[in-house]
Amino acid sequence: MRRTLRHAAILLALTLAWPAAGPDGTKPLPPPSDQFATYHDRGASLVDQGRFDEALDYLDAAVKMRPQSVLALYNRGRLHYLSGRYELALADYDAALAVSPSFGLLRMNRGITLSNLHRLDDALAIWTKRSVSTLLTPTDF
Repeated sequence: MRRTLRHAAILLALTLAWPAAGPDGTKPLPPPSDQFATYHDRGASLVDQGRFDEALDYLDAAVKMRPQSVLALYNRGRLHYLSGRYELALADYDAALAVSPSFGLLRMNRGITLSNLHRLDDALAIWTKRSVSTLLTPTDF
């Protein structure tokens, strides 16, 4: 219950923190980049500490700020994987791969997640692709 309230408060604060549209009224304004980095880095650090409920709040906020951030999606997927929520991990990995299909570490983690879901044929297809052996870093953060 506490996590849900904290999560709702963070998302509400983020929603109110910047205008929904730019000065011309058509394009949304991006959130300040330093705010994204703060939320993402704190969330990733909390994942490393095993504090998954807190980390999810921060990483959800980071993904809300930058839905196309490969790194934020990857780290939220990693959090879901470590929490045993493999379907949610797979969804985040797929979203990140749509932005950066050559990110080898992401493809590898997707294959491991598929194997945990007992989708071994899909996992094997990932492992046999050449891109897994090249652990590239994402180009879009």
